[in-house]
Amino acid sequence: MKGIFVILDGVADEPCNVLERKTPLESAKTENLDYFAERAEIDQCYTVKKDFIPESNEGVLSLLGYEPFEISRGQLEALGTGMNLKNGDLAFRCNFATIDNLEEGNILDRRAGRTLTTKDAMILAKAINENVKLPFKFEFDYQGKIF
Repeated sequence: MKGIFVILDGVADEPCNVLERKTPLESAKTENLDYFAERAEIDQCYTVKKDFIPESNEGVLSLLGYEPFEISRGQLEALGTGMNLKNGDLAFRCNFATIDNLEEGNILDRRAGRTLTTKDAMILAKAINENVKLPFKFEFDYQGKIF
Protein backbone atom coordinates (compact mmCIF):
# COMPACT_ATOMS: atom_id res chain seq x y z
CA MET A 1 0.00 0.00 0.00
CA LYS A 2 1.25 3.46 -0.85
CA GLY A 3 0.23 6.59 0.91
CA ILE A 4 1.00 10.18 1.60
CA PHE A 5 1.80 11.35 5.11
CA VAL A 6 0.83 15.02 5.42
CA ILE A 7 1.92 17.04 8.43
CA LEU A 8 0.18 20.41 8.58
CA ASP A 9 2.69 21.92 10.97
CA GLY A 10 1.72 25.40 12.08
CA VAL A 11 -1.49 25.42 10.07
CA ALA A 12 -3.54 26.78 12.97
CA ASP A 13 -1.51 29.99 13.18
CA GLU A 14 -2.95 33.28 14.43
CA PRO A 15 -5.30 35.76 12.79
CA CYS A 16 -3.43 38.67 11.25
CA ASN A 17 -4.37 42.16 10.11
CA VAL A 18 -3.06 41.64 6.58
CA LEU A 19 -5.66 38.89 6.15
CA GLU A 20 -8.48 40.91 7.72
CA ARG A 21 -8.12 39.13 11.09
CA LYS A 22 -8.32 35.68 9.50
CA THR A 23 -5.74 32.95 9.89
CA PRO A 24 -3.71 31.98 6.81
CA LEU A 25 -5.71 28.73 6.63
CA GLU A 26 -9.03 30.58 6.79
CA SER A 27 -7.87 32.78 3.90
CA ALA A 28 -6.33 30.01 1.84
CA LYS A 29 -7.77 28.37 -1.23
CA THR A 30 -7.93 24.78 -0.04
CA GLU A 31 -8.92 22.75 -3.11
CA ASN A 32 -5.94 20.42 -2.72
CA LEU A 33 -6.43 20.01 1.02
CA ASP A 34 -10.13 19.37 0.43
CA TYR A 35 -9.28 16.72 -2.17
CA PHE A 36 -7.03 14.84 0.26
CA ALA A 37 -9.39 15.30 3.21
CA GLU A 38 -12.24 13.65 1.27
CA ARG A 39 -10.06 10.55 0.74
CA ALA A 40 -8.12 10.58 3.99
CA GLU A 41 -8.02 8.47 7.05
CA ILE A 42 -7.78 10.88 9.94
CA ASP A 43 -6.38 9.81 13.26
CA GLN A 44 -5.06 11.33 16.42
CA CYS A 45 -1.86 10.63 18.27
CA TYR A 46 0.43 12.02 20.90
CA THR A 47 3.37 13.08 18.80
CA VAL A 48 5.88 12.87 21.64
CA LYS A 49 4.00 11.74 24.75
CA LYS A 50 0.71 12.32 26.54
CA ASP A 51 0.34 15.66 28.35
CA PHE A 52 3.40 17.12 26.57
CA ILE A 53 2.99 19.98 24.12
CA PRO A 54 5.89 19.71 21.68
CA GLU A 55 7.50 22.44 19.65
CA SER A 56 7.17 22.00 15.88
CA ASN A 57 10.55 20.35 15.45
CA GLU A 58 9.96 17.90 18.30
CA GLY A 59 6.54 16.87 16.99
CA VAL A 60 7.61 16.48 13.37
CA LEU A 61 10.83 14.62 14.21
CA SER A 62 8.86 12.24 16.45
CA LEU A 63 6.22 11.63 13.74
CA LEU A 64 9.02 10.74 11.32
CA GLY A 65 10.49 8.23 13.78
CA TYR A 66 13.42 10.26 15.11
CA GLU A 67 14.30 11.03 18.72
CA PRO A 68 12.61 14.43 19.16
CA PHE A 69 15.14 15.89 21.60
CA GLU A 70 18.37 15.03 19.78
CA ILE A 71 18.47 18.21 17.71
CA SER A 72 17.18 21.73 18.35
CA ARG A 73 15.01 23.66 15.93
CA GLY A 74 17.87 26.07 15.29
CA GLN A 75 20.20 23.23 14.40
CA LEU A 76 17.57 21.55 12.25
CA GLU A 77 16.81 24.71 10.28
CA ALA A 78 20.50 25.60 9.94
CA LEU A 79 21.22 22.16 8.51
CA GLY A 80 18.20 22.53 6.22
CA THR A 81 19.67 25.69 4.71
CA GLY A 82 22.99 23.96 4.11
CA MET A 83 24.95 25.58 6.94
CA ASN A 84 27.87 23.49 8.08
CA LEU A 85 27.63 23.43 11.87
CA LYS A 86 30.69 22.38 13.84
CA ASN A 87 30.97 21.10 17.40
CA GLY A 88 30.55 24.10 19.69
CA ASP A 89 28.44 26.16 17.27
CA LEU A 90 25.18 27.59 18.56
CA ALA A 91 22.26 27.92 16.15
CA PHE A 92 19.00 29.73 16.84
CA ARG A 93 15.87 29.97 14.75
CA CYS A 94 14.23 33.37 14.89
CA ASN A 95 11.59 35.55 13.28
CA PHE A 96 11.68 39.19 12.30
CA ALA A 97 9.28 41.10 14.54
CA THR A 98 7.72 44.55 14.60
CA ILE A 99 7.85 46.66 17.78
CA ASP A 100 6.03 49.85 18.68
CA ASN A 101 9.21 51.86 19.36
CA LEU A 102 12.75 51.44 20.68
CA GLU A 103 11.95 52.85 24.12
CA GLU A 104 8.98 50.61 24.91
CA GLY A 105 9.91 47.62 22.75
CA ASN A 106 6.41 46.14 22.78
CA ILE A 107 6.03 43.46 20.13
CA LEU A 108 3.26 44.30 17.67
CA ASP A 109 3.81 41.39 15.28
CA ARG A 110 6.05 38.50 16.30
CA ARG A 111 6.22 37.26 12.73
CA ALA A 112 6.77 40.36 10.65
CA GLY A 113 8.55 38.19 8.08
CA ARG A 114 5.15 37.11 6.76
CA THR A 115 4.66 40.55 5.26
CA LEU A 116 8.28 41.44 4.41
CA THR A 117 9.47 41.13 0.86
CA THR A 118 12.52 38.95 0.35
CA LYS A 119 14.45 42.09 -0.61
CA ASP A 120 13.46 43.83 2.67
CA ALA A 121 14.37 40.76 4.72
CA MET A 122 17.75 40.55 3.02
CA ILE A 123 18.40 44.25 3.79
CA LEU A 124 17.58 43.62 7.46
CA ALA A 125 19.78 40.52 7.57
CA LYS A 126 22.69 42.45 6.08
CA ALA A 127 22.21 45.26 8.63
CA ILE A 128 22.23 42.74 11.47
CA ASN A 129 25.51 41.21 10.33
CA GLU A 130 27.10 44.63 9.84
CA ASN A 131 25.98 46.09 13.19
CA VAL A 132 25.94 43.26 15.72
CA LYS A 133 29.34 43.11 17.39
CA LEU A 134 30.04 40.18 19.70
CA PRO A 135 33.28 38.84 21.20
CA PHE A 136 32.99 35.73 19.02
CA LYS A 137 32.18 34.90 15.41
CA PHE A 138 28.56 35.75 14.58
CA GLU A 139 26.63 35.15 11.36
CA PHE A 140 22.98 35.95 10.78
CA ASP A 141 21.76 33.65 8.03
CA TYR A 142 18.54 34.48 6.20
CA GLN A 143 17.19 31.41 4.39
CA GLY A 144 20.61 30.03 3.66
CA LYS A 145 22.15 33.34 2.64
CA ILE A 146 24.89 34.69 4.89
CA PHE A 147 25.66 38.34 4.41
